[in-house]
Formats: sequence, structure tokens, C-alpha cells
Amino acid sequence: MPLVIADETADSAVWAGLVTEVTHWSGTPQRDEVRRTVRAAGDDGIAVHGSLQTLHRVIEGLHRSGRASEVPVAFVAGANSDEETAMFCRLLDLDTGPDAVSHALGDPPVRLALARDDIGGVLLHSGELTRTPTLKPFGAQAFHDDAMIANGKIGALRVVPDYGNSGLGVRASVVPPGRGSTKRTLGRAVQIACDEVHVEIDGIDLDKTLTKRTWYVDDRAHWLLRGATIPLPYEPQIPGPDRNPFRLRRRF
Repeated sequence: MPLVIADETADSAVWAGLVTEVTHWSGTPQRDEVRRTVRAAGDDGIAVHGSLQTLHRVIEGLHRSGRASEVPVAFVAGANSDEETAMFCRLLDLDTGPDAVSHALGDPPVRLALARDDIGGVLLHSGELTRTPTLKPFGAQAFHDDAMIANGKIGALRVVPDYGNSGLGVRASVVPPGRGSTKRTLGRAVQIACDEVHVEIDGIDLDKTLTKRTWYVDDRAHWLLRGATIPLPYEPQIPGPDRNPFRLRRRF
């Protein structure tokens, strides 16, 4: 049986009779607690019951311990989890119905690319840089691979892993400070240097502001998620001219 971790959004009673013990996390667990818990996982892996934020901490703990590509993880959304969690489940077509627990125990793991940052963290669903409480403009220079995607005032930068394009990319959305179109791009790495901004990663509000961040994906890091379905490929907007080499051209 997997090691089951449940947070305050979950009803851990559903595991009665299936596992002998459920590890409960309340609030934000300390890094040492996360490390001790993930080290205890055996060959059956870990089942996370709760929010995307808890899943993020588990996968980050596995990554920091060098076990993310070895330990299969199942995810069951908690009944009281937030919209960010629901969006993540829809993205990867994870079961959220009455059979979610049985799928978590029985479905085979799917290998997913692991998006990471430059300080050892991970990104499972979305990262956003803003100047709160509203989208107040801030100065930024950002690159997506070799293409400059921001140079001046912007309203926000959002970065998400792109699981549907061979899993080896991240999508970036540069939101303008006022009216205008959001620029969307696809590539392997996003780098930004900017004024002090607020950061939210997978629904987790960081306690400090930052002035730079890099998110990237390559073929060296993966994680295993039971029951996931790879989404359809995303067609990006390419910086520069209107020509889009990813778009099929109509022949006359």
C-alpha cells in the first residue's frame, strides 16, 4: 500500500480499511517534515489526498531527495480544495469522482517532465509574478529561450509546464499593464529580471518578494503521476513576425 498524506481539505475517512495509517499535514509543513515523510515511501509510492499545494510540497521533497523519477505518486483532490487544484485535475484528466481513491491505488504511473526553477523548486501547474494587490505595472526584462518576450513595464508573467508537447517545454504569458494582447510563447526556459514582485507557485504564496526567477524543463528530470492523461499539444505564439511554423498551412 502507498504512503497516504492528507491535508485539511481531505476527508481521510475514505482510506479506512484500505491503509493502516494516514499521515496528516495541517497548514504548511516544515521542509524537514516533508523530507522525513517522503523518505519513508516504499515501492508502492505515495498517495496525496488534498490540495495542489500539498502535492507540490511532496513532489518538491521527492525532487530534492533525488527520488522524483522513482516514486510513483497518486493524487486525489480534497473535497474542500481550491480552484487551482480543480484546474490541475482537469488539465491531466485526473478522476475526482467516487472512484478516485481506487484509481489512485490501481492506475499505472505516467511519466511527466518536471519543470524546475533556479533554486531547486518545482512547478506542477502555474507560477505567477505580479505586483499585488492589483496588476500594478512593474519593470521587467524576460527571455523565453533566445527570444525577448518583455522589456519594459508589464502587468504579470505567468508560466506553466506544457505537458502536451513531448513534455519538454514551459508556456509563458506576458500580460500587458493595460489594454492589449497577452503574449504567449513556448520554449524550454523562461528567465526574468524585474522590480520586486509577489510570487505564487501552484497556489502557494511565497513569503518574500523576488527580483529574478528562472523556470525550465529538460529531459533529465521527471515525476510519476498515477492515472494522468497527457493533454493535447499547445500551439504557441512565436515571438516576432506573424508567421507561425507550428500552424498547418492551407493548400490551395
